Amino acid sequence: PDPKVEKVMVLMTDGENTKSKNGRWHNKGNKKDADDKTKALCGLIKAEDIHIYTIAYEVTDSATKTLLSNCATDSGSYFDAKNAAQLSSAFEEIANSLNALRISA
Repeated sequence: PDPKVEKVMVLMTDGENTKSKNGRWHNKGNKKDADDKTKALCGLIKAEDIHIYTIAYEVTDSATKTLLSNCATDSGSYFDAKNAAQLSSAFEEIANSLNALRISA
């Protein structure tokens, strides 16, 4: 709750939402339901002033990329990493942005 502390979340996936939560277990295979829950959770997280970085790692599904892009706090917080080098670069960019925040505070 300290206003001087920025809360951050990194969400990374390597594929489509294929399971939605049904009670305590992720055993319900419904992509639309899983996507809807992801959208809702992203909205709730942003409403709590938590900065969301999202990374699509080797994701080929355009709907999943759109979901992750929309979930990110802003366009600069979404990364489409097509390989391990780009994934490493995405994490490095996120780390650098967090260091910049710390230095300027």
